[in-house]
Amino acid sequence: MGSIIIDSTKLDTIFWKHLDTTYECDSFIGEKISERIKSVQERPILLLLSGGSSFAVLDFIHTDNWKNITITMIDERFEKENTHNNFSQLERTDWYTHTKKNGATFLSTKIQPADTQEIMAHRWENSIKSWQKENLNGTLIALFGIGADGHTAGIFSYPQDQKLFENLFLGNRLIVSYDASGKNEFPSRVTTTHTFHRLISYAYISLKGEEKQQMLQRLIQHKALLHELPAEIFSSLPNVTIGTTLNL
Repeated sequence: MGSIIIDSTKLDTIFWKHLDTTYECDSFIGEKISERIKSVQERPILLLLSGGSSFAVLDFIHTDNWKNITITMIDERFEKENTHNNFSQLERTDWYTHTKKNGATFLSTKIQPADTQEIMAHRWENSIKSWQKENLNGTLIALFGIGADGHTAGIFSYPQDQKLFENLFLGNRLIVSYDASGKNEFPSRVTTTHTFHRLISYAYISLKGEEKQQMLQRLIQHKALLHELPAEIFSSLPNVTIGTTLNL
């Protein structure tokens, strides 16, 4: 990415905007997603959502017409009880209730009783491929998160094993399941891959939290490889907007 230019200035394919508060950061990204939805509203839209702190952006995402929009997660925690499952948490938000009431379609990533990680991964992948087949002119819009360790979606770094990383996340699959033990408190993951991320037309990130400052500096330096810093994927996507409270 080279040097950073602040205040929504374009650098390569990434727009950065520094904001003073987390509220401003979340509202900025939510409004940008809303503007993008409006600009491509005549096309079918697949809107992918991150869980965790990214849920704070949802209340700022709005449109007059949800009927042309399909919503799913960008990664999932494979947990049978569905307590910490991202989609289950989404279902408990007022935003979910509002969008569903107003015509949005959802591709659920909730865990079914007979599911294994791989069964769930294939079901989710097939639902996305079906959407793609039925909506050849569709637009993919994604709300990503980035962790303090540089992970994004459910993709964690493997600095000592580039081949494993590439086999998992840069192969032919759109969705994979794997064990991220030692990398996260929820190690059983089912996630979209970098292969899928490269199909996304517009990516948005609300980046806040002092614990992420060191990671941001690595991202700015643009020296790490994907298996070392998965968030490096954003330098290769066509349109990325990042709002951040961190120092640039």
